[in-house]
Amino acid sequence: MSLLGRSTDTLWRLLVIAGLVVCAWGSVAVPELLKLRIVLDGKPAPVTSHARYDGKELFLSLDILEILGCKVTLSRREESALVRTPDGAERELALTRLAGAAMVPANDVEALLDVKCAVNKDVCEITTAAFRKATVTPETSVRPQKADAPDTPVASSRMSPRKPTDQNTEPPLRDGSNAKPGSTAAEKPKEEAAKPARAETVQQPDKVDNGGAEGAAQPGADPRDRTVPLLASRAGTAVGPRQTRARVRDVVCEALDPAQARLRILADGAISPRVSMAHDRPALIVDIPGAELESPTASWVFAHPLVSGVEALKDAAPNVLRLLINLSRLVTFRTRPAPPDGYEIAVRLPGLTGRRINELTVVIDPGHGGPSATGCSAVHEGQRVYEKNLTLSMARKVRERLTRLGIHAVLTRTDDSAVSLAARPQQANDLGADLFLSIHVDYAPSNSNASGTTAYYHGSNENGRALAYVLARSVSAAGGLPNRGARSDLERFVTGMAVLRRAEMPAVLLEVAFLSNPNDRAKLISGEFQDKVADAIAEGIKAYVLARIPGLEPVAEQVQ
Repeated sequence: MSLLGRSTDTLWRLLVIAGLVVCAWGSVAVPELLKLRIVLDGKPAPVTSHARYDGKELFLSLDILEILGCKVTLSRREESALVRTPDGAERELALTRLAGAAMVPANDVEALLDVKCAVNKDVCEITTAAFRKATVTPETSVRPQKADAPDTPVASSRMSPRKPTDQNTEPPLRDGSNAKPGSTAAEKPKEEAAKPARAETVQQPDKVDNGGAEGAAQPGADPRDRTVPLLASRAGTAVGPRQTRARVRDVVCEALDPAQARLRILADGAISPRVSMAHDRPALIVDIPGAELESPTASWVFAHPLVSGVEALKDAAPNVLRLLINLSRLVTFRTRPAPPDGYEIAVRLPGLTGRRINELTVVIDPGHGGPSATGCSAVHEGQRVYEKNLTLSMARKVRERLTRLGIHAVLTRTDDSAVSLAARPQQANDLGADLFLSIHVDYAPSNSNASGTTAYYHGSNENGRALAYVLARSVSAAGGLPNRGARSDLERFVTGMAVLRRAEMPAVLLEVAFLSNPNDRAKLISGEFQDKVADAIAEGIKAYVLARIPGLEPVAEQVQ
C-alpha cells in the first residue's frame, strides 16, 4: 500500500513536470511583449502602442507610423499597408499578424523613415534622424556618441546575416540584382502585383520583341575556337566629342564543362547589362542600356549542352540593346563585369540536378488558414469562396502527386488551422527539406481583369529563381492562364516575403490564379482545374531536378 502511494506520488510529480515543460515550450513560440518608448527629437512621445520581439526580429504596431507623421492605409486583406511619408513618398509595407494585431517589421520602418530602433531590456527605443544628428553636434554633446547605437542595447532590429542558401563551389559572382536581404515581410504581395505592368524597357522580362533580326546561322561554330581575349581600351583615340553609346562587338561562349559555361559580351565602352529569365520562351534576356550592336552578325550559334546560341534584338526598347540567350536546359546564372569593358554571364545546372527523385523532401505550404483568415474571399454562384480552402485543397493534391513519384511530401497544415509565417519555413528547415513551396491565389479588387500565374522567389537566389521559372511555366500552360513569370519578392517588398526569406532551401511562393477575376475564379473552384495544377506542380518539380524546361524537348545528353 505504501509502495502504491509512493508510485502514485511519483506519477503526479512527473505529470506536473511534463506540464511545466509543455507550458515553457509553448511560451517560446510567443513573441515577448515589449514596452515601447518613442523618442522624437529628444522628447519622449506619449504612446499606448507596443512592440513585439521574439529574440530575433522586432515588430511595431501600425500606429507608430502615424505618430511618426505617416498616413497609413490598410489593404483590403490587411496583408500590407500603403504608407505615405511626411515628404509625400509612398511605399507598400508587408504586415505580420501577432496576437491578432497587424504589425510592421521594424527594419521596414527604419528603411522608410530613416529612424533607428533598438531593444534595451524591456524597452524599444526609436530615434529619428534629426535627433541623432543633434546628439552628435559639439553644442549638444561634449563627447560625441554613435547615433546608431543607443546605450548598451541588448539587441537591435538589424539581425546578423543568414547563411547562404546556395552551396556552389564556383568562385562567387555578383548577381545583377541590387537586392539587399533584410527583416521579415508579409507572406505575399497581392493587389500591387496585379496592377498593369510598367513599361518594361529594361528590368522586366514580360515583353520580348519577336520582330528582331535573327541573322544567319553559323554552322559548325565552335565556342572554344571562337573565344576572343578581351581587348584593352583603345589608346590614342583622337580628341573629339565624348562617345555616349558603348558598342557590343561579339559574344563568345567558354565551355567550362558540360554542366556549366561562361558567356562573355565583348564591348568597346562600359556596359551595365540587366539579366532576367524570359516568360514566354526558354531564354535569358540581357538588356544593355545605352549600347548598340557593332558586329557583322546578329546571332551566334554555340555547341554546348546548356546554351544553343544568342541573338540580338536591336529594337526591343528605346536606347536598349537586347540579347536573347537561348537555352537547351534549365540553368541558374550569375553575372559580373569583365574588365575593362566586357561582361560575363556564368550559367550552370541547378543545385539538385542529378539527385534521385525518391531521395527528395518537399514541404508544401497551403497559404493562410485559421478561423480569422477570411480576408481573401469572393462570392461565386451565391457561395463565398475562401483562399485558405482553395490552397489547402490544391496542396493536398500536390502531396498526393509527389508521393506517387516517391518524394517525401509534407504539408505545413492539414486542416483549417493558423500557422505563423515564421513556423511555415521553419518546418522545412527542421526537416532539412530540399524544396519549399507556398501555394496561394492572387487577388486584385481594383482590377478584375488581372489574370495569370506568378511565381516569387527570394532576392536573387539562383536556385529559387530557376524553380520559380519552371513552376510558373508549367502551371500557366496546364491551366490555360497567362504566364506572369518568375519574380523576385524584392520587387514588391523592401525585405522580401517572410516565408521565402526564412527558408534555407530553394523556395517559391506560387500565385496560381486570381480569385478576383471571374474566369480565374471559376477555374480555381473546379476540381478538374485543381487536378491540372497539382499535376503541373509535380511535373515542374520533377523538371527542376532533371534540369529540363517544361514544354521544351529534352536534349539527348543528360548532363549530371
